[in-house]
Amino acid sequence: MNVFAELLDRPVAELLRDAIDAQAVLPAGKRAIIVTDVWWLREERLQSLPTIAIGGPPSNATTERIAKRVESDPELGDHALQRGIVHPPGGLDARAALWGASAAETAECVRTFIAEDLQGFISDVWR
Repeated sequence: MNVFAELLDRPVAELLRDAIDAQAVLPAGKRAIIVTDVWWLREERLQSLPTIAIGGPPSNATTERIAKRVESDPELGDHALQRGIVHPPGGLDARAALWGASAAETAECVRTFIAEDLQGFISDVWR
């Protein structure tokens, strides 16, 4: 377990989770959840769910996987890695990865995503 990710990225993940819960129209009893990258990689059923990974590669293996998949698709072009946000048009199986060069930049990236991109991500997920 990456202790720094738990200390620095978990509070930012909680902020994002709360924003999703506030903005998304979720069925009764449902809400966004936070899991570690290790859990996400080990549980195949989690990989089929909409995913927003926080923290940069290589400290977050989920982010690394999402970023590699986006970079390998030439149709996605320059949208990948914009502001440290990977959220390709069309959803790419509803995946986003958010990070910065430091914990403070990652937090700013998440706040920017919430302000500018979250509603579009939610729309992609709940069409």
